[in-house]
Amino acid sequence: MTNEEKKIKARARVKAWREANLERAKAAIAKSKAAKPEKYKALQRSHYLRTKDIRKLYKKGWDERNPGKSERMVSEWNKKNPDRRREISNNWRKRNPEKVNAVYARRRAAKLRAVPKWANHFFIREIYDLAKRRTQVLGYPWHVDHIVPLTSPLVCGLHVEHNLQVIPRSVNQSKNNRSWPDMP
Repeated sequence: MTNEEKKIKARARVKAWREANLERAKAAIAKSKAAKPEKYKALQRSHYLRTKDIRKLYKKGWDERNPGKSERMVSEWNKKNPDRRREISNNWRKRNPEKVNAVYARRRAAKLRAVPKWANHFFIREIYDLAKRRTQVLGYPWHVDHIVPLTSPLVCGLHVEHNLQVIPRSVNQSKNNRSWPDMP
């Protein structure tokens, strides 16, 4: 009998014992996990890394079979759990400061590229001041919004006073670079 055959036979024996003694097996695993939590954490991590590509392929196939369902499910969960969503986002930002900085830097660079020489910087500063004052007076956040987005796959606007408006944060975040006047 080869080593491979021995391994297969041993696995079958262990599986049969586990099925016959399910409660004892669960108790033994729980006891072992409690005694060596770091060992099991390492095992879980290595399994997660080994099966990452398989999970990606499965997710891709599932998304193809269920178009749009994943986004709807995530959106519904986010609406039902705003505090948990905020906590997850904050934790991610703390763990990934370099990615957060890269996003902000890309935004600043896009804004700088979108400022023409003829832009009226005084009016632009006044618009930002207006947003700050509305936030203080009304008690909820207001944002300066680019009417035509600075970065979008379809159109790119300018950072000038005529392309800015002061709107509530919720309205601005719902736009998400997907809408502007005279949109096709």
